[in-house]
Amino acid sequence: MTTASVFISYSQDNAAHMADVLNLANRLRLDGVDCELDQFHEAPPEGWPVWTSKRIIESAFVLIVCTETYNLRFEGKDKAGSGKGAKWEGSIITQALYDSEQHNTHFIPVLLDARNRKHIPVLLRGASFYDLSSADGYLQLLRRLTEQPHEKEVPLGPKATFDDRAAREAEEIRFDKDVATTVQYYTAKLGSWPAAEVDSKKAADALTATLAKVEANAAYRMKFPAIRPTIYRMIGGTYLVDPKLEMADKLRSALPHLKRSLEIWPDQALFAGNVSFLEACLNAGSADIKTYLTTVFQILRGPGNPEIPALVEGMFAAAHGPEQQARQWLFQEATANPVWNFLQAVQIMLKQESNIDADIEVSTKQLADSLVEIEVHIGPNVFLWRVDYGQRTYTAMNDLTAGFMRIVQTGAANAATT
Repeated sequence: MTTASVFISYSQDNAAHMADVLNLANRLRLDGVDCELDQFHEAPPEGWPVWTSKRIIESAFVLIVCTETYNLRFEGKDKAGSGKGAKWEGSIITQALYDSEQHNTHFIPVLLDARNRKHIPVLLRGASFYDLSSADGYLQLLRRLTEQPHEKEVPLGPKATFDDRAAREAEEIRFDKDVATTVQYYTAKLGSWPAAEVDSKKAADALTATLAKVEANAAYRMKFPAIRPTIYRMIGGTYLVDPKLEMADKLRSALPHLKRSLEIWPDQALFAGNVSFLEACLNAGSADIKTYLTTVFQILRGPGNPEIPALVEGMFAAAHGPEQQARQWLFQEATANPVWNFLQAVQIMLKQESNIDADIEVSTKQLADSLVEIEVHIGPNVFLWRVDYGQRTYTAMNDLTAGFMRIVQTGAANAATT
């Protein structure tokens, strides 16, 4: 990788535009690109025409900041006496393209506003251009200037014989079957949430292992370009449905994978909206629960799934139903020292004293007379309560639970375990 020397050609449309161009030059320099701009100089001793000509000819790349004014001056159509600098630069660039017979590796159109796409000079409309009003556009430009493409050519292999080709095709079929089986299984598994329980860690580990195989197989990625973004999206989904994580932790874990999916396959407009919403939730520290659930289901099932509205309403109703209300009250509000903290203490003690990795498994059941039964399993320990949420009272239903609640009420740091 080499450090590029870059010159920016632009028109001085107004003060705001000049400030935007200066910001671009400074940003590139901070990112390690040796960027040159007329605003960095007061009066070059050789004079502006010669100074500009040298920069255009000698720089590795020339960024053309396209606007309506620049295009008019580039083509010599602006009124006489105005914009001589841009007109001069346009004539030099036109001559360079003529001399190279339009073989252009040097001049790069860039947009600071997407609406200026129509103002790319006609001589440059066949070149790759970069919309810098988006984060992805700037990163793509930076990759080009620093010779760091997204994808690199795989090394050229030995000349294949017909026997080699048959073996390779058999290996491709086996590889495709292995990848497809894993991806299809976990896509279906995550898509069935919450009706089916998902082991988030197991799913994430399996998908990550499959992703590593796909990342290492350039031929497969080329043949099935949608497979990588799909796997990244589903890995993000495993975190969104992980019951052990708080919402902020779900989002912090999921978003890098979701954003990588979008980076590889940017033509996912609805998915891009999903990612933007989740980023806003993380920044705000809160979310509208129905919109959040809708977003999660769209990521797991696809935005057009017709069952999503009913699923969202059902989960929202369950979250605000008597069982969830009783559970929330018992674990967080029934005692001065929250019961949930002591349940986690039991989990930690089992690991420290008995080397038992135990999940906190909670189940609830609606009983008669508006009572709710709440049962918690932590390894060999079974805690059981009956809660009257209307009266804000609870009853310990076995000796272990009664002893545990005495410890909770006294604020002791440890809980008795079997």
